[in-house]
Amino acid sequence: MSNTSSSQPQRIINRVSERCRERGDYTDFKIMCDGVDFGVHKVILCSQSPIFRAACTGNFRATADSTYQMTDESIPVVKKMLDYLYTGDYSELIDDSPTDVSPNVPLLSISALRLHAQLFALGDKYCIPELCDAAMGKYLNRTVGHFDPFEYLDSIPDVFFSPFSNSKGLKEFAVCLSRDKLGFHLRDTSVRAKYDSIAAQVPEFVKEMLDTFFDAPLLGDCENCGLRRPMSVLQVRCRKCGRGKDMSHSRRGFKDW
Repeated sequence: MSNTSSSQPQRIINRVSERCRERGDYTDFKIMCDGVDFGVHKVILCSQSPIFRAACTGNFRATADSTYQMTDESIPVVKKMLDYLYTGDYSELIDDSPTDVSPNVPLLSISALRLHAQLFALGDKYCIPELCDAAMGKYLNRTVGHFDPFEYLDSIPDVFFSPFSNSKGLKEFAVCLSRDKLGFHLRDTSVRAKYDSIAAQVPEFVKEMLDTFFDAPLLGDCENCGLRRPMSVLQVRCRKCGRGKDMSHSRRGFKDW
C-alpha cells in the first residue's frame, strides 16, 4: 500500500475532527482559559494526554459540568495546543481568533520563539511529548533560518521558567545557541543591555552557559561524530603579539579540552 493511500484515512479523521471542533458539533468537554471556553472532544484530548484523561475521568481540576480550568496559560497558547491535538501541527501566527473567542477579547502578542517555548512547556506539563518535539523543532528551525538576538533573549525566561524536569532538552539547545550565535551580536550595545537584563532575570541561564564552557571549552563540527562536538585545542595564537604555538604536545592540559 502506498504512503498516499495509507495516510488518506488519517487525513479524513483530521478533517472531520477539525470541522466538528470549528462548528462545536458533538463536543463533550470544555477547556476554560481566562474566561473563554473552548469546546473540545474527550477522545481527542484523552488519547494524547494522560493529564487530560485523568481530568475527564475523575475530579482532577474538572468541574461537574465537564470544564477544565487552565489558569496559568494564555488564550493564544491554549488555542495553539488544541490546534496541535486536532491536526498534529500549529502555526506560528497568533493573530487569528481562536475558536469560540469573542472578537472583543484581546489576544496576547508574543514572538514566535516565545510561542514555541511556551508550547514546549505546555506539552511537558500535560505529558504530550509529540507537542514538545514539534515545539522544539520549530524553535530550532526559527533560529537556524533567522537569528534575531532580541527575539532569542526574550524567549529565555519562557525556556527556563518551566518547573517541569523534562524541559531540559530545550534549555540545552538554547544554551548551545547562545555560544554559537550570540557572541557576535553582543558587540551591539543595545543587545548587550538586553543580555544583561535577561542574565539578571534568569541566573540559571548564565550558570548553564558557563557550565558548558567548563565541560567543553571548544566546540566544532566533526564529520564523523556530528555537529557542535567538544574539540581539542591543537594550536593557539597570542592576541597581543600574534605568535602561535602548537598545543598538541603541551603538558598544560589543553589537548584534553
